Amino acid sequence: MPAYVEIFNRIKPTIEFGLSLLTLKTENVSMLSRYMVYMTIGSMTLNCISTSVHIVRSFQGEISTNFILSTMGLVGIAQPLLKTLVIRPHRRRLYEILNWAEALHHEEISDPQLRSITQDCLTKFSEIWITIYKIGIASYILTTLGLSGTNYIRGREGIILAFPFIPDDYAYCTEIVLTVQLIAISFACAGNLYNDLSIMFVGFEIMAALDILNDYIEANKDCIQANANFLKAITIRYWDVISHLKMLNTTIYMMSLMQFSMSTFMTMTILLYIRMNPAKMDGYIMVMVILSQPFCLCFYGEFFRIKTDRLSTSLYLTNWYDLSLKEQKCYSIVLAMAQRPYGMKAAGLYQINMRTFIEIMKMAISYCAILYTFSSN
Repeated sequence: MPAYVEIFNRIKPTIEFGLSLLTLKTENVSMLSRYMVYMTIGSMTLNCISTSVHIVRSFQGEISTNFILSTMGLVGIAQPLLKTLVIRPHRRRLYEILNWAEALHHEEISDPQLRSITQDCLTKFSEIWITIYKIGIASYILTTLGLSGTNYIRGREGIILAFPFIPDDYAYCTEIVLTVQLIAISFACAGNLYNDLSIMFVGFEIMAALDILNDYIEANKDCIQANANFLKAITIRYWDVISHLKMLNTTIYMMSLMQFSMSTFMTMTILLYIRMNPAKMDGYIMVMVILSQPFCLCFYGEFFRIKTDRLSTSLYLTNWYDLSLKEQKCYSIVLAMAQRPYGMKAAGLYQINMRTFIEIMKMAISYCAILYTFSSN
């Protein structure tokens, strides 16, 4: 079995668990994974209710530190639940792309050159995803422990959940609530992590397919007239990868808009917290964690734009004029389609790229200044 197939088979259960958590489709996962999905969703639902109750009870008409932290906690815990809500109607498309990716790994390719390029590209993107997964797990552990440790230091000021069955005058009330908060934060962070990583892997497979096509064109661009199967091969692969890119874009377009909206709100909120508490280091740590989500999404979309533009350039720079007139007509259709922009869009309106990330930052800073002015008054 080729190495890249072994890598795919090793990480496939993790991807299936992430997609199950994202879409609530648990038929194809193990019993343990099924229980973990139900526990995660149930825990986040209960904690959203508990945090909302705490905000209503503790709000005294002014923007306090605890109010800011509680609001951020509510948005952070609700985020993976809302992702599930908007993705679930499109879950068939996600699994269709995953099945296509699996078929790409097991495809029998007779052309030695194309087979070598395929192996290299699939191995490269699988290893990149594994590296990101390891970084994500390490960040998850550090973030969970860091936020929970900070809440323990704050004491009652760090409580963002309300528990009606635990009296406030109980001796260990604060410790019990903060321990439950640790579990709540752990489930919320894990939900966000696996949701994003599963979507990222699906996108990486499409990027690998784009690179396979681009490298194959680059290797044969000066001799396409000598390869009788070249035009047919690139045409089939081009339509295949572009159709799945459109499918992914259609699947996550509302989730992307929701991610941008919630990240903007959370960034605005944590910047307000930093302005109110400039000496506390936890605010600076939280703002980096919060900004990592829209940054990764925009960087992800920027890569798609770069790779589709690169493929368009490679198609144009081939010796297509050496083909027969009939083949030139077919090639011109593919070339014309390749000139269209195929980048990712949120809600079909907003480009997902680094420029959008900068706009989010500017918007959050502006709103933060307005909120700080009102809170000061």
